Amino acid sequence: MSTQKIDKLVSTYKENKMFNSYTKSLLKGSYIRAVNYHETYPQDKEKFEKQLAFLGQYYTSVNMEDLDKFYKTKRWHKKKPGLIISLFEGYKNNYEVFYPLLEKYGFVGWYFVPAQFLEIDVEKQQHFADSHMIYYNKNIYNGERIAMKWDELKEIDQNQVVCSHTMSHFRFDNETSDEVLKREIIGSKELLEEKLDSKIDVFCWLGGENFKKGSKVSKYIHEAGYRYLYSNNKIEKIG
Repeated sequence: MSTQKIDKLVSTYKENKMFNSYTKSLLKGSYIRAVNYHETYPQDKEKFEKQLAFLGQYYTSVNMEDLDKFYKTKRWHKKKPGLIISLFEGYKNNYEVFYPLLEKYGFVGWYFVPAQFLEIDVEKQQHFADSHMIYYNKNIYNGERIAMKWDELKEIDQNQVVCSHTMSHFRFDNETSDEVLKREIIGSKELLEEKLDSKIDVFCWLGGENFKKGSKVSKYIHEAGYRYLYSNNKIEKIG
């Protein structure tokens, strides 16, 4: 679900004070849905708060234990449908702006982080972002930090979910070498686990394609020990 759809739902709810058929179709028969965020600017905080307040009325949070239980029992155990709120790229405003709102409204955020981004010196982060398809508003940043710090991500990891989004925000193709795949899939997990002292179980690659068993990519996903793959279409249990 896009944030634009959420804005439409909030607007419809305010005007009609009830769900229309569009809203009902999003909820009916749903076990777990997902909404994706990237940059979360301070000037949009009020909008984000309205979105989360609205979503909290009709959805509940999803953590790793909830997902494990769902796959084990094939049943969703909560009264409301689950909602995975995912935040991509490890932007500092995901920590400064959105993380406190998730805490306030009782949601669990899933943070998909290109691990190397947090390793880059502040003065080099804009160049790294420009060369690795990490988008940001250049009118806002003027040599300032774009990425989170490791201690900020470690704080998030205490009660949210941190996942790998490759090492360098790299998109695989049929020509990607084994060396690069190993670095981006296995290396990212190892770096996150080292810095956070926590197990990383979820991987999401760029483009969000489905998992293909027997592929060269699947070899390294299995070797790394990931348990779930997050894609544009679904969450897949590995193994």
